[in-house]
Amino acid sequence: MCEPERTPDLTEERESFFESDTSLRVSSMAIFSSADFRQDGKIVVKVVMYASIFCSPAADEAKKFFPNAELKEILKRAQFEPGVKFQQSNDEIDIWLTNLRIISEKNSKWAFEFAGYARDDEALRTATDAISSASGISDFVFPTTSQTTYSKLPFLKFDGIASFIK
Repeated sequence: MCEPERTPDLTEERESFFESDTSLRVSSMAIFSSADFRQDGKIVVKVVMYASIFCSPAADEAKKFFPNAELKEILKRAQFEPGVKFQQSNDEIDIWLTNLRIISEKNSKWAFEFAGYARDDEALRTATDAISSASGISDFVFPTTSQTTYSKLPFLKFDGIASFIK
């Protein structure tokens, strides 16, 4: 468990591992919001990483394919911190995620699967446009969106998919 914004750093740490002709390359990741909080009230998330292990004299030269820069862009625009606290809307948070999966579909093609809440369709569209223009993640599709309430306030609940070719 960790703070959501630390997950790109954890990926870099794992992929910088090299010892005795062995290296690791992250092949997929899942980030889930949890009910756990730090003492200062910030949420912590559960992170699951799958990695490939390379064993050879050239293992340290194995390419790093994980889209870490793209993950950083997503975490800039969408947080795991709810946009509501004690039935009061937090105007600084327009969109937040409840889970995010990053899956390799061959080393250079990546699928992003995510679910969360947005203030409205405009906030969701603005966030996805900003992520797309800053990172190259494209083809955002939202198979499921529905109006719902979260802590008695109206929000848009969504499930989405996007892709990225590195």
